Amino acid sequence: MKKFLSLLLAVVLCLCGCALAEEPIVVKIASTQSPEMNAIKCLNAFAEDVKEKTGGKVIVQVYPSSQLGDQRDYLEGITMGTVEMCLIATSAIESLDERFALFGVPGLFKSSEHVHAFYETETCQEIFEKFRQDYGVMTVGLYDEGIRNVWLSEKPAASLADFQGIKLRVPEVAVYIAMFGALGFNTTPMAWSECYTGLQTGVIEGVENNVEMITSSNLTDVIKYQVKTEHIYSTLLLLMNEDVYNRMDEETRVIFMQCVEDCNKATLESFTKGQETANAQAAQAGVEVIELSEENRKA
Repeated sequence: MKKFLSLLLAVVLCLCGCALAEEPIVVKIASTQSPEMNAIKCLNAFAEDVKEKTGGKVIVQVYPSSQLGDQRDYLEGITMGTVEMCLIATSAIESLDERFALFGVPGLFKSSEHVHAFYETETCQEIFEKFRQDYGVMTVGLYDEGIRNVWLSEKPAASLADFQGIKLRVPEVAVYIAMFGALGFNTTPMAWSECYTGLQTGVIEGVENNVEMITSSNLTDVIKYQVKTEHIYSTLLLLMNEDVYNRMDEETRVIFMQCVEDCNKATLESFTKGQETANAQAAQAGVEVIELSEENRKA
């Protein structure tokens, strides 16, 4: 009888211990970028770093290649808490908060150094703080995408006259639609995940984006020309739902945010190499580079 009671007590204590064991906080990171891209590789390393350093208290799961939808879905999800974190084009946030339209102004930022210097300014931090206050979303990282150019599948274009009527995929961002419409393109807002098929079938004749997005999405299979418009230096923001952050205890928060900072630094350090690799891949695929003359650039 004593043995039975001892065994029963041990089982009860074990069950209580299991019940009291802390469930890990699961943090899903959504992105349109493919697994081959520099930022996703760094985020995967970040996930391993967080798991190790928090002792499994926080589990980060990275969902690249639009597995959780497009950027509009991420933006809605992160404000509602159904997506804990996302890596999203800075200009895409404009549809929710018009203050972010600043990041999409053509020609405003010239380089990585330029945009990162602005990121540290009081003006930029005020935008992020108001965004947190209004929507409960924290801005925890700035990632480079690089210079965006126009990529065409059918015919070359080297002047304003050549642009007229070309069916160009643009993101669902007002400044992009207005800018390329003014240049004479037939603008077609479309999710990035649909671009390969769109180019194959002729629904669109071109896209605009940075070189790493082009090569990692295998668009060099259906792209023949890169037109060096260099219209925008684009960036991504790493966003985090504030409620998820608040669920962590103080020690875990400190560890988690240090891991975020380490990831941000690693991404920036490897950005240039990623661009060089992507440019080499585009060249190897036979994509012809078209430089715009100074006269056509001014036009």
